[in-house]
Amino acid sequence: MVVTQKSRFFLITYLHIYIVNLLCYIIIIILRIVRSLRNGQITIPADFREKLGITQASMLQLTLVDGELRVKPVEVKERQQGALWLRDLSDYFMPVREEGQKRGYTEKEINDAIDSAIVAVRKKHEGHS
Repeated sequence: MVVTQKSRFFLITYLHIYIVNLLCYIIIIILRIVRSLRNGQITIPADFREKLGITQASMLQLTLVDGELRVKPVEVKERQQGALWLRDLSDYFMPVREEGQKRGYTEKEINDAIDSAIVAVRKKHEGHS
């Protein structure tokens, strides 16, 4: 395929127009500026709620990442006993527990080591806040 100067110019112009239109679409459709109301409440625009399937019964997961608040609809299937963060923490330390048991440490020794690690991390973070 021979690329002439004219066809190259056409391709670059076409891509430029396509990218500009795409950016305009993203800004118009995805970006909304909303005002924070009393107590930090915000209203999620209707077109966002529709696109994400958010209803009055929806549960939303809020995450703070790199200075951005991210909102994600989540489906809660059943209510489980205990706090989610506690289960997550338990799952996080499971490989440590298994390795400790393989090496012959008692449950108390493993728990003490985990507790010490948590205290050390908290102290480290307190110094940075």
